[in-house]
Amino acid sequence: MNPVYAAIGGNKPKRDRAVAKLKSHVDPAFESFNLAEFPEGSSLEAADLMSSLEQLPFGAEQRIVIVHEADKLPKETSDAIVGYLKDPNLACVLLLEADKLAKNTRLYKAVASSSPQAIIACESLKAYEIPGYIRQEGSRLGLTVLPDAADEMASRLGETLELIDTTLESIVRAHGPRTLVDKALVKAEVPRVVEPKPWDFCDAVCRRNLREALEIYGRFDDNTEVLLHKMLVDRLRELLVMKSLVSQGKPGDFKRHFANKAWMANKLTGWSRNFSAAELRQALAAAIPCEQAIKGSKDAKTAMIAWCASICAKNPS
Repeated sequence: MNPVYAAIGGNKPKRDRAVAKLKSHVDPAFESFNLAEFPEGSSLEAADLMSSLEQLPFGAEQRIVIVHEADKLPKETSDAIVGYLKDPNLACVLLLEADKLAKNTRLYKAVASSSPQAIIACESLKAYEIPGYIRQEGSRLGLTVLPDAADEMASRLGETLELIDTTLESIVRAHGPRTLVDKALVKAEVPRVVEPKPWDFCDAVCRRNLREALEIYGRFDDNTEVLLHKMLVDRLRELLVMKSLVSQGKPGDFKRHFANKAWMANKLTGWSRNFSAAELRQALAAAIPCEQAIKGSKDAKTAMIAWCASICAKNPS
């Protein structure tokens, strides 16, 4: 193993797994000799850390030293690590764990220069990556999480990975590790702890699922119609573009025209099949009087609901 690693980023479950993986190399019988863990970097003195790093392992090839909150280390301690890494104890493996550590710091540069594998990137996931994370973690626990179930769970739990992990573990305890997790199970057993996102509403309309769209719409605070209208208009335009590209046999060109929406290409391809091009143009035309009603009357909700109903009407849920 490398003499030093740094697990850095806002993805705490991934950082925790890096810590657990390194700890797994320690024989429990010799843990008191071969494992040192410092939970609070802010109070870690350089002398204490250096003393631990210089110790030799007992009954093993390497000793493990783990420093949490490495981004909060006192300057003296951080500088001591930089100096230590110029000639490290090869019988010791140091793991630095931190929510963030700037790449321009001496400590980061010293770790990164030690090996291409030294930095364990644990960046926070973007919102659109959460469903994929749910399916991946579910699979790791033995669950089969269907795509729409992962979307529903993400909309209910948000982006807190620790909460997602806990929820998946509770499903395993309740139903067993070989459970098929569908949307019905998620709706029945996963509480909603976050407000819905505007794109959840747009997604439901794209599926022409009026019941779901209105359910999500009803959970928004008042005066959100202008934002929802704008986002839905943008989505309808994207669907129309995708519809045209699909008809030309060039759906891959969407990523070239909408580079910032490339991650949505596959979903848009599927949703575009729910509409004819004429229906999408009609929906965009109907957006104009809807916008006028939203901005010019007191009954914005009625206008918004009527517009959504007209979009979903061809395939009522």
